[in-house]
Amino acid sequence: MVTGLGMMISNLFTQGYISSFEALSDENFPSDALIEQIITDQTFLPGLGLFFLGFLLASTFNLIVNVIFMVLPSKSFAEGNKKVAPTI
Repeated sequence: MVTGLGMMISNLFTQGYISSFEALSDENFPSDALIEQIITDQTFLPGLGLFFLGFLLASTFNLIVNVIFMVLPSKSFAEGNKKVAPTI
């Protein structure tokens, strides 16, 4: 995901769309003309694809880990879960 984002930012500089990091903080950045030019430029597609592939893989991994933790049984107080108060 970071690689795709890095490729897209690198292409902004190497293709001449922006010349310095100060342009990124401009309130009019990105302009509609710049967005249209970037969308039609074929050099940004690999970076965009890597970014979305990384996002998809990270989201899938997150979903799998959350499902595993939801399915696992929790420990009782006798088994070592000190956060659950014993019932008397």
